[in-house]
Amino acid sequence: MSGKIPLMERKSRLRGALDLLSGAYPAFVWGGPVGRQLPVFHVHDVTAAYLEPYLAYLAENRYRTVTSEAVVRWVRDGVFPGDRVVVLCFDDAWASVWSVVAP
Repeated sequence: MSGKIPLMERKSRLRGALDLLSGAYPAFVWGGPVGRQLPVFHVHDVTAAYLEPYLAYLAENRYRTVTSEAVVRWVRDGVFPGDRVVVLCFDDAWASVWSVVAP
């Protein structure tokens, strides 16, 4: 587990500890199992420096992304896309989708 993911939503170390203790972060964030869930990460306009640690974490921990078609099959038909999969959604980020995400 990398441990280098920047938790930007954390306002302080105390808040981060309270969130961790209260179970605010799902187990897969810390390398735990996802089970039969399909985590969806919704990302807005990003820079490469911000996004790279997240993608590195997913790669280092053997997660893979799935397509929108796989999401539809899961929701509509109950066809689970497999273990260690996530969905990455990029919203309202046309410039960074082409300049950061696509490359």
